[in-house]
Amino acid sequence: MNNNGPFNLTNADDNRRSLPLRLFLRLLDNFLKGGLSPRKLALTLALGSVIGILPVLWGTTLLCVLAAALFRLNQVSIQAVNYLVYPIQLALFIPFLRMGERFFPGAPGMTVNAHGGPIYAFLARAGSSNIKAVGAWTIIALPLALVLYGISLPLFRSFSLPLASLTKARAAHNCNEE
Repeated sequence: MNNNGPFNLTNADDNRRSLPLRLFLRLLDNFLKGGLSPRKLALTLALGSVIGILPVLWGTTLLCVLAAALFRLNQVSIQAVNYLVYPIQLALFIPFLRMGERFFPGAPGMTVNAHGGPIYAFLARAGSSNIKAVGAWTIIALPLALVLYGISLPLFRSFSLPLASLTKARAAHNCNEE
């Protein structure tokens, strides 16, 4: 048995792990070595995921940039999470629209000029529905972020101890080779 526990990233163990798990552990190792504490990594995951599922196809990248700047998070990390949840954003788009219609059934739509034609009426209805979907997302965003943060923080803390000892062992090994 090795001294690094179940999260050992030595080359001998790489062959016994599945490829997605190896890639995830290497990515996590790089983030932790890059100065992200488990707390910041958990916050990055929570905010990037919650902002990434916002039912607006054009705004999540900018919102992630703003959130990372506000909380002093790594921009690359939060954008990676944002882009990884993009398929989830697309899958949740219609459910958010339906949830918005249920939460805000009597909310008035945008007014449409009578001479505007059918395209303007469609855009007004779509805009109103999208605003309701964002309202539904707003209701679930904070609880979802808290749950993701609460789940990921202990997980990242458990990863950081073996990874920190492994990093020290690698540094000592590299010094001995020189």
